[in-house]
Amino acid sequence: MLLNAEGLPIEGIDKITVTLNPLASCFITTEKPYTDNTHYIRLDQVFYFGKWAFLTIQSQRIDHTLDIRCSIAKAIYELIEKKILVFPIDIPLIFIYMKLDYFVYNIKEIEFYFDFIEENIHILQPELLNQIGTSYYSSDYRSSRDFHTRKSLLEVYDHAKNLERINQTSRKKLKENQYTKRIEFNLTKYNTRNMTLSNLSGNYDEVISRYTHYLAVLYSRYFYGNVIVNDFEHYHFNKIYQLAAKGQKRYTGNELEKVSKKENDPEIKNFWNKKVFLHYENTQKESNNSAKLVEKALKN
Repeated sequence: MLLNAEGLPIEGIDKITVTLNPLASCFITTEKPYTDNTHYIRLDQVFYFGKWAFLTIQSQRIDHTLDIRCSIAKAIYELIEKKILVFPIDIPLIFIYMKLDYFVYNIKEIEFYFDFIEENIHILQPELLNQIGTSYYSSDYRSSRDFHTRKSLLEVYDHAKNLERINQTSRKKLKENQYTKRIEFNLTKYNTRNMTLSNLSGNYDEVISRYTHYLAVLYSRYFYGNVIVNDFEHYHFNKIYQLAAKGQKRYTGNELEKVSKKENDPEIKNFWNKKVFLHYENTQKESNNSAKLVEKALKN
């Protein structure tokens, strides 16, 4: 297997961010952001018409050989082990994995990456892209200086320089690594509806195969004919590139499930209301009754 400077495969999922179900995130014990000691798992909270919690899992904590949803379940379970997420009942890891939709409200962001030797990527007309430093973004990019920030669907940049800047990879590995250029597909809930938990079922090969046709449409729309790639080491990217050559600008496939606008279904609500919240209320009542008995005993 070919690896980049970080010791990761030269293609994969760089990041997944999920929005936790508010019925679950209300049991978060801190208002501060949480990150593990490696910074590969991060929990952020924002207040916007209620409290929303976003859990981000970096590629280093995503096992590409297993069902991708396992990595999401493990990240949620880590919050329980670290006492960041404290439920009134015992919830094992296997339950989180089997009932992941109880805990995940939606997929907020997925990033697919492909690392290349620099000489294998050529940008013919950089003026057609949005350039910031050594990074080139597709035309849908909207600067953070605007009222609303919008991530570009595609990006090509010097990944080695990014690693050098964050200083988490040794200079020796950076120097030895030849896969310095990265092409990234940035899918968010704001720029696509093709992000659901079911689309992430299976290992990386199964997931990227499911997304190949859609990513090819994006490449055809924004990069093909301008960002030229001469490479035969990336099986999945080559399929994306070949399909992009057909010039299809609109996704009409049925490989991906679309997000449907709906509230928590009755089964999910029933679990939280009858199993968790009811147990929590009963525990609180017992605790209050015990406190009153102790207080009464002390007075006597």
